[in-house]
Amino acid sequence: MMKPLSLLCLSLALLQACSSGSSKDDEGPAGTVSISGTLTGLTGEITLSINGNQETLSTNGDFKTATRVNDNENYQIVVVNTQDNLSCTVTNGSGVANGNITDVLIECNGTDFTAYNLNALAFNVEQPSIVRVAFHLIDRYTNVALDNLDSDNITSHIEVLENDMPVSPSESFLEVDKFGQFNANYTTVFAIDISSSLRTSELDSVVSAIRNLIVDSETGESKLLANQFISILTFDGTVTPLVQKKRDPQVILAALDQVKVGGNSTNLFGALKDGSELWENTISLDQISYGSLILFTDGNDTSGSTSKTDALSATADKDVFFIAVGSESDTSILEEFTPQSNIFTLDSFEQMEQKLDSAIAQIKTYENGLYILSYATPKRAGEHKLTLNAIDDYNCDFAVTDSETSTISNTGQLSNCHDSQEFEFNADGFTDVSAELDLTGATVIMTTEVEWRAKLRWSRDEPSFNWDIKTCDGQVETQLSEDKKSVLFTRTSAGRAILEIDVFDDVTGTRDKKRLLMASNEKDLDIQNALGSICNR
Repeated sequence: MMKPLSLLCLSLALLQACSSGSSKDDEGPAGTVSISGTLTGLTGEITLSINGNQETLSTNGDFKTATRVNDNENYQIVVVNTQDNLSCTVTNGSGVANGNITDVLIECNGTDFTAYNLNALAFNVEQPSIVRVAFHLIDRYTNVALDNLDSDNITSHIEVLENDMPVSPSESFLEVDKFGQFNANYTTVFAIDISSSLRTSELDSVVSAIRNLIVDSETGESKLLANQFISILTFDGTVTPLVQKKRDPQVILAALDQVKVGGNSTNLFGALKDGSELWENTISLDQISYGSLILFTDGNDTSGSTSKTDALSATADKDVFFIAVGSESDTSILEEFTPQSNIFTLDSFEQMEQKLDSAIAQIKTYENGLYILSYATPKRAGEHKLTLNAIDDYNCDFAVTDSETSTISNTGQLSNCHDSQEFEFNADGFTDVSAELDLTGATVIMTTEVEWRAKLRWSRDEPSFNWDIKTCDGQVETQLSEDKKSVLFTRTSAGRAILEIDVFDDVTGTRDKKRLLMASNEKDLDIQNALGSICNR
């Protein structure tokens, strides 16, 4: 990843960090002046010599040295040592200290840098003493959510603090799991602008692009994930739900067949509000859910029936993506709801399929990069604060892309970028945790394949799992992993299949038992409440 040095200097100019000059308005020993400036391109650390006094810098961005020099004294600032074989140049690093020195620019040639957006989606605390946070860690340079985090490397990317003190990964059983590994619900909401500014052929291109996301155009096979639900709404002057939380492709395609050009008003804010309210981001032992809203539009809100304030409130902490067509869409308004990287603009509807594929590819990284961080807090009473800090080279007040530079230039800030997230919780009645075996995986699916995992939580022991799998209905092939920590289930019967899975850990004596319904159509889902009686026949 190459560092955009000219871009960074431009953003520095916007932030007035590259400006020259000095000031005497500074606290410090009388007769001395401070030294400050900006550092870019750093990987590792560099050591400065300031008139012979050495000082180490380890963070890109604005800096202020602890070393001061006497007023009206000659000063010289040089880089005397670097890590990672860096080459660094110092601009405005020498002269006469006539007031505080504010314009030192140190540019290093590091080729890798990190700049993250820490996006928290849900927070929850549960008995006996479990704290959970769902989050994305998004690379701001590529707009891709990181998908390589685990319990071993999480503290290299995120600082976890409780009451401003580090949470011990070992003492608190700090762990990170991917969202897809749980029995979770993932909802994709498509909101389609059908106002009369669209031609029928243009609207058809939107519908066709969505259809190709639901099923394979050649084989007719479903392309939905095991835990994925689809909701579709249309909007002109009003917002009309066509289908809500369905996973049968035939039901979804039938709803898309109803999409037609509507009236001459656009209730964009109403679509944002209603669409984002079709799911909740929740994390608990009983329920985990997440979703994203993909909105297609060729204009702005003209109906005035829903306020922008209400729409912003409804979409807070929700992942929103826009497919904006033509010159009438005001992307500056759309940026109030989502980062600019989540807005895909088209010059014409001929680009619809290509742009939607790009949007879905990015959304896929958000799904793959959605994590749940859990730990057992040692607190047993009172109010407490959890803080998550992204560990990176550039904070959100420093632009790393052209789009971020433009946003800061226009608005003065990156409103949808977060370096830190804070949560408060009450620990009254909390008690110690004990070893727990947890089976994770979607329990009701309409796909032919799903993977389940067994995980031992709140214990340092290495488990030894024994799987007992009973097929109650239909036919299913099972494939146990070599470490016995996961099983792949593949439905081979044309109709539904029902299984009962019982896993026991020989080391801790813990177990978990759950049922799996592999449905073949929407009607099969009606028997969810009868799974126990079917397996007990």
